[in-house]
Amino acid sequence: MNTKKTIMKTSKASVFLCAVTLLLGMNFTFSSCSDDNDYTPPIMKKTNLEYLLEDYETVIAHYPVMDGHFMEARYELNGKISDYPAKELYPVMVTYCYYYFQEIEDEYRAAVVYHEREFKEGTTPIIIVEQATAPWVNGKIMPVNENYITLDQAIDNVKKSNCKDPETRFVTLRYPVIGGFDRGHALYVFGISDTQAEHVFVDALNGEVIVRDY
Repeated sequence: MNTKKTIMKTSKASVFLCAVTLLLGMNFTFSSCSDDNDYTPPIMKKTNLEYLLEDYETVIAHYPVMDGHFMEARYELNGKISDYPAKELYPVMVTYCYYYFQEIEDEYRAAVVYHEREFKEGTTPIIIVEQATAPWVNGKIMPVNENYITLDQAIDNVKKSNCKDPETRFVTLRYPVIGGFDRGHALYVFGISDTQAEHVFVDALNGEVIVRDY
């Protein structure tokens, strides 16, 4: 994580410590269960982005310190992208991640909030708070209210492109910075497998499909 994103001055060290202490002491773990074997396609009344904005407000209501510190939304699909047409793919669940940090007197302190939503009607989101011991790498904080394309659109663009269908069921909306690769904003990042060397990205603003080898 770029230390230039520091949100408090050193003089407010005590405020930071109180905030992190409060975070770690308010570990919301609402029970939830799922079973892929009996999972039925949900009626998606909202897009993944509308759910993102709604769930963002839920997290910020519990932990205001995380406002402006959203890192990623990791979607798990009902199957591998390579195995289904775009219209039959849908998210089973999403895990959001928020990251709050500060360096005070050469000491690194950080907290992470994970927020999970299962797209099965009736389930309750889970909020988990953990203490982080190292900087976040290979990614930057991203806004949640940009004019991003939807997850469905990103998958459809990949299917219509000339690239090989990713052999994965995971797609992450995040702002990657890897080996000098920085588009200046968030991308949909498709997972890889042992049999696939290509990394597939979809620009979350203009829908461009990007394929890179690492």
